[in-house]
Amino acid sequence: MPDDEFYIREKIRSVIRSIPALTQFQFHDFEFLYDSDEQILHVVFNPEQDADDSVFLEEFGEADGNVLVHTANGIVVGFSILDTQIGRPNPKL
Repeated sequence: MPDDEFYIREKIRSVIRSIPALTQFQFHDFEFLYDSDEQILHVVFNPEQDADDSVFLEEFGEADGNVLVHTANGIVVGFSILDTQIGRPNPKL
């Protein structure tokens, strides 16, 4: 795993631990994608399940932007952090 990806994964885990609504997922595997145009980090716990609803959290812990939790049939399947730098790869000089 490249250093950037390791750092990003650790930061995402730190965010998950800091948000009460997400702490149950701190040991789950996840996939992530950073949209640099929109500056949004998307984190998916269950890629086989499509979300059918999303809700903004009032508490967003260590996230540096608003947190939008995605659910399917009332079960959390992922989340997004809006207007964030978390997940942005570091440019190589």
